[in-house]
Amino acid sequence: MEEATSSFLAELGHRISALSGDSREIGFLFQRVSVQVHGFNSVLLRESFAADSRPEDGPIELYNLRSLIFSFIF
Repeated sequence: MEEATSSFLAELGHRISALSGDSREIGFLFQRVSVQVHGFNSVLLRESFAADSRPEDGPIELYNLRSLIFSFIF
């Protein structure tokens, strides 16, 4: 993770902690970002395979990809 990204998330975590009163919020934020990045990477990996080598369920629907990306926000 780049330094700018790390410092942004740390500052955001500090502000959330100040509002909630729970000092663990910083760790929770980093964990949540990590889970979202892993999930998004798995989607990208799956989509990188050729169409004929995919399972029978076919390509991921655009709606599912959007919900995965934006689930971090909500």
